[in-house]
Amino acid sequence: MGVLEEPALFDDDNAEVNLLAGICNNCHEVAKCAMLEPEDFSNETYGHIFSKMRELYLSHGAFTAFELPPHFPELGNEKQVRKLFFNLMKAGEIRVDLTPSLVRAIKHASAKRNFTKALEAAKTDLERKQLQPILTEMYEQLIELEMGTTNDSNQSASDVVGDIIESFKHDPLIYKTGLQQLDFCLGGGFYAGKAYGFAARKKGGKTALLGTLAYNLNMAGITTLYIALEMGRTEIMQRLVARGINEPPIKFLTEQRKNPKFQEKVVEFYRANPQNLHFVDKAGISFTQIKKELLFQFQKLKPKVIIIDYWQLIKGKSDKVNAAEHLDDVAQWMKEFAKKYNVALICASQINQEGNTRGGEGMRIAFDQVYQLHRIGDEKTSNLIWAEMMDTRYTPWGNIGSEHQPAFMINPNGVYFEEM
Repeated sequence: MGVLEEPALFDDDNAEVNLLAGICNNCHEVAKCAMLEPEDFSNETYGHIFSKMRELYLSHGAFTAFELPPHFPELGNEKQVRKLFFNLMKAGEIRVDLTPSLVRAIKHASAKRNFTKALEAAKTDLERKQLQPILTEMYEQLIELEMGTTNDSNQSASDVVGDIIESFKHDPLIYKTGLQQLDFCLGGGFYAGKAYGFAARKKGGKTALLGTLAYNLNMAGITTLYIALEMGRTEIMQRLVARGINEPPIKFLTEQRKNPKFQEKVVEFYRANPQNLHFVDKAGISFTQIKKELLFQFQKLKPKVIIIDYWQLIKGKSDKVNAAEHLDDVAQWMKEFAKKYNVALICASQINQEGNTRGGEGMRIAFDQVYQLHRIGDEKTSNLIWAEMMDTRYTPWGNIGSEHQPAFMINPNGVYFEEM
């Protein structure tokens, strides 16, 4: 911070100089500058002078320009500082009634500078290829504006009760799974606005169950979005078609796929059945990318149910968090997405060899219901399954079957869950 420029720079059209000149001539003008801060000045030295003037006014009640120099040793020697304030007092014909306008002019110029800095920051992010998180957030805000979901998060208890009473006029949105025992434990089916997890060991039936649910929901006319992060959409769809035509999916890979009768069965199945199922094939997707993808697909398709296969395959961990914290954030975001957009969200999770969820307990903490699938007998060859309820927020506790009484059998024709 050095000595101020010569008097030639103290032009009448310079709001900052004119404001300081007005305060030098009448210290009580400081009281009209309550909305102004030192950082609002484009010239750091001017901002410093204003700050010290305000400090003196608040502590002493009044001052004159002749009393100021000893308080500014950082601006130069006493002779230089006296000359500075003498020039300020001579700066134009100061009208004290202009102080409010000068303050507004300085604030406006400050806001413009801050906006320019924000644009420069965005440009830097773009050059560093870091714009995607910004665009994702902007896109979400646009969808919220369109849907009218940008409500004030603060709500009184009476308003909440009013919303509850209002909800009595409408039936809840429930999507039956096509598996009666699962529907019973879910309280009727998948509820819009809730998140559900199904965990299993590697090759433990996760994708077979999700495919079963996708098939049943499609047949029931429920628009469903399937996010395939491991097995591709083609292989999943082959399983679903194989189920529909009662054939093993291996036929799509062998010479039998060339059989005209087999091809005809596939075409007939496709033509005769509803088309409510949509796939997104995104192996290796990051957290930021899946946010953007779900927002885009929701806006495009308006799905009632979203299926994600599976949780631990969502990449893009920040350097600031560990793997467990990353997956905690992913699970919490999924739950918030389901609630905000009133969809039923179903996600699979993988269990490690010790029987714990890979990556921590984030899904169990965030989701409304979580089940673990167990094979009965040899885990590699058994096709008998039961489901253990690990967590629930809104239903009574209850497993689906037991280790002595399986609830499901995996049918090899299509690889899908059948009830026992």
